[in-house]
Amino acid sequence: MTAEYRQPSELAQHNHEVKKLWEAYHQGDPWRVPVIFNYGIRCRLLSPELNTRGYTFQQYCDGG
Repeated sequence: MTAEYRQPSELAQHNHEVKKLWEAYHQGDPWRVPVIFNYGIRCRLLSPELNTRGYTFQQYCDGG
């Protein structure tokens, strides 16, 4: 697994599409099923691909 980082303009477009998708979903007419990924922070911290700065759980809890 690799982390994909987008350019700011791509993120703005993505966020706009997500907003429209959720609006359509709540109106009962989505063009695809929206998905939310929810996982504990430890999964992110223990994954070298996602935790590229090497933060520890202690640093996360202490705010830096």
